[in-house]
Amino acid sequence: MLYKQVSAGDAHSRQLGAMGVVSWAKFNAWAARESTQCTQATAEHAKLVASLLAVDR
Repeated sequence: MLYKQVSAGDAHSRQLGAMGVVSWAKFNAWAARESTQCTQATAEHAKLVASLLAVDR
């Protein structure tokens, strides 16, 4: 959820009880990144994408 942290910042609402399993997992992953600086999250996201592209080749 690095992209979400970069694009929207910290999770700004509490987890909703009626969320599906996938939505619940995504929200928790995003909330775990709380207080991560935008520049740090951007760097981590770029590194992750580069590693995924390297595996694909």
